[in-house]
Order: sequence, then C-alpha cells, then structure tokens
Amino acid sequence: MTDYLTAGKALRARMAIEEADGETRVAETANNLIDHLTSDEGYFNWAARAHARGERSDLIIDYLRSERPLGRAQRDRLADELEGKYPAIKVSGRPADDDLHLAVLEAECFYRNWKSENEKQGIADRGHSGDMKKFAVETIIELRGYKSVSVEKALDLWARPNKRRK
Repeated sequence: MTDYLTAGKALRARMAIEEADGETRVAETANNLIDHLTSDEGYFNWAARAHARGERSDLIIDYLRSERPLGRAQRDRLADELEGKYPAIKVSGRPADDDLHLAVLEAECFYRNWKSENEKQGIADRGHSGDMKKFAVETIIELRGYKSVSVEKALDLWARPNKRRK
C-alpha cells in the first residue's frame, strides 16, 4: 500500500469482514460507557434519571423485576423518588440524536486506527485529514447501517469540541 486511501479501503474491508464474522468492534469510549451501564450501580442511576425526566419508566421497572441487587442507597433513592422528593427534571432543547453521536464516535475510532496503520507502514497522509474523516464517516454509516445519519451532519458534529457536542 502506497497511499492513504488504499490503506483506508483495506481497513474498511477488514472491518467489514470482522462485522460479517460477528466480531464487531465498538469505539473505546462506547465500550467504557457500556461497561458502566452494565454495572448494577451505573444502570440503576441511568434508569432512575430517565424515569425522573419522564422519558422511560420501563427501565426502572425492568431493573426492579430483574435479579440485579438493590442496595441501601438505591432503595433510598427509589423511595425518595416515589415520595416526590425529587422534582421532575425538565429537559430543554432538542433531544440528542443518539445514532449521530454513536456514528461520530465510531468514525473517530476508525480514523485513529487508520492513522496509526498509516504511521506503522510509513504512508504519508499529511494534508488529507478532511478526506480521511469523510471516508471514515461514510464507512461507519455504511457498515453499521445508520440510515438516519447524514455525512454532513456527522462531519459538522465531529468538527465541534467534545464539550459542545450536544
């Protein structure tokens, strides 16, 4: 491989093969989030916040009916919630587009992997970051099936600082 685009296409093909084999790779940050949410404490807090916002009461109900442990702090929080000690959380603004944020997160991971592969093989990709980012977004949208995500919106979100990605 001599140019950055050939290396990107090879990485895309490898990713498609891994996806077909069922060995999908999720971005590192998404893995951390999933680990946190699958822990009992993290999942309960997430479900309680969703319930308080009036979004998804089914999450807290599913947790209570599951075999997951319910600690003293969680029991107290649930009792306070039912007594109405916590006012309903009002969410202002538009809801975040979860598919868009996940697509950008995975595209960033793909891009970082691609850059490191280029560096290992001595491929010069300086000055091509815009093209590489667009290719990364297109690859993730295609391979992961994010039908509601447009390339332009994903690139716009990617260009924002992490703290302003809402």
